[in-house]
Amino acid sequence: MRYEAELLAPVQAHLAAQYPEQQPEAGFYEYRIDLYAHCPTTSRTIAVELKLRNWRRAVEQALLYQLCADQAIIGVPETTAPHVDLEELRTHGLGLLAVRPDGCTKIIAAAESTIVRPAYRAAMIAALGERSR
Repeated sequence: MRYEAELLAPVQAHLAAQYPEQQPEAGFYEYRIDLYAHCPTTSRTIAVELKLRNWRRAVEQALLYQLCADQAIIGVPETTAPHVDLEELRTHGLGLLAVRPDGCTKIIAAAESTIVRPAYRAAMIAALGERSR
């Protein structure tokens, strides 16, 4: 994979059954969450940050997204995944997906965010619902 945008479709497909409402490039203040997704049945949310190589920057961004999502994960190409510090992700409760053109492998499941702010989360879900109308 040569472009970050190539990571999006496999991640969307991977999450589609569990999170049918999805919004790429969802705005969260001055940031753009690469993928914000919601399950209307369970009311669960997830934020995904995608990076080709700079997984440390993905961690920084995903930490912020824990304010508005129940879980936050980073997605990197399968070739980058072995270079990610898994202990750092576990320490922060972040998940990791190794992305291939034909799918994803969950390396680490994300923990529940302990800093999610209900008002931020509700605003993100409302914006997601408005986009689907």
